[in-house]
Amino acid sequence: MISDFTKKVIYILELIIFYFIQEIPNLSFDIYNNKPIFLIPVFMSIVIFEKNYSIMIFGIITGFLLDLGSTNSIGFHTFIFCIIGYLFKFILDFYIKRNFFVTMTLGFFITILVLALRFLFFYVFKFYDNVLYTITYHILLCGLYTISLIPIFYYINKKINCIAE
Repeated sequence: MISDFTKKVIYILELIIFYFIQEIPNLSFDIYNNKPIFLIPVFMSIVIFEKNYSIMIFGIITGFLLDLGSTNSIGFHTFIFCIIGYLFKFILDFYIKRNFFVTMTLGFFITILVLALRFLFFYVFKFYDNVLYTITYHILLCGLYTISLIPIFYYINKKINCIAE
C-alpha cells in the first residue's frame, strides 16, 4: 500500500527514465533508423489509471520532455499533451470504462494524432520536398513501433496501480 503522492512520484520517475532511454543513442532498438517515442505509451498508461486533473500535469511533463528532445520548437508537445490529458480525463471519467482495449484504442489514436500534427507543423508547413518518403519511412514506422509498446507500459502501470490500492 503506497500513498497517492508516492504513486505520482513513481509515474514521474517512469517518464524521466523512459525519456532518457528514448534520447540516449544506442540504448533502444531502432528499425530502419526509427526509434519509438516511449513517452506516448507511458503517458497513455498513466492517463488510464489516474482519475483526477493530475493527468494534465502529466501531460505537461510528457510534452515538456518531448520538447526537450526535439530541436524544432519548445511548447509544441507541451500544449498538445496538456489538451490531450484534459480531454481524455473528461472522456474517461464520464463516457468510457478503463480497460486494456480502451488503452490500445486511445493509444493508437493519440499516437496517430501526435505524429500527424508533428508531420503537419514540421514538414508540410515548412514545404519539405520528400513528404511521401517521410510518411513511409519515418512517421509510419515510428508510429507502429510506438503503438506496439503500449501493452508493456499498460501492464507496468497496472501493477503500480494495484500496489497503490
